[in-house]
Amino acid sequence: MTSAIDSNVEELSAVFVDVDQFKLVNDTYSHSVGDEVLRRIAVILRTHCRSDDVPVRYGGDEFLILVCGGDEAADGVAERLHAAVRSAPWGQVAPGLEVTVSVGVGHTVPSRGAIAAADAALYEATRAGRDRVVTACREGPAGTCRSRTTHLTPTARRPDQTASPQPQPPSDDW
Repeated sequence: MTSAIDSNVEELSAVFVDVDQFKLVNDTYSHSVGDEVLRRIAVILRTHCRSDDVPVRYGGDEFLILVCGGDEAADGVAERLHAAVRSAPWGQVAPGLEVTVSVGVGHTVPSRGAIAAADAALYEATRAGRDRVVTACREGPAGTCRSRTTHLTPTARRPDQTASPQPQPPSDDW
């Protein structure tokens, strides 16, 4: 992993994933339900990351994915993870449970590293209302900055239904 990162530092991106309102999950449903949510999020990460991506639990209810391959690769990973968490059958864990994540995407730029950029983008996603993907500004050739926010409109659904036909983790892990 270290050699891949060292050789592709210009192409390195970081994706931070934070489980929205995780303390509320623990307080409302129980710590055992919260633990199961974290396990299932880990399965979703493993299922929806590419083989070269490096997903790790960063601490508490945060995960970090190191992505080599450029901006589009990281943006794609972030969007897939966000959609997969939103559409997972959380009602199987506890009736009425819905789980969302905030995702920050950062790319390596001369002024800061990918992890710092992703952390700033995650903060912005949380500040903007959670349940969204925010890509940190990236300085362009003329000093321009591009930023992108993706927020899915909440859908009316029963807790055991998926919002859309997103790929699901293998059933033996659920």
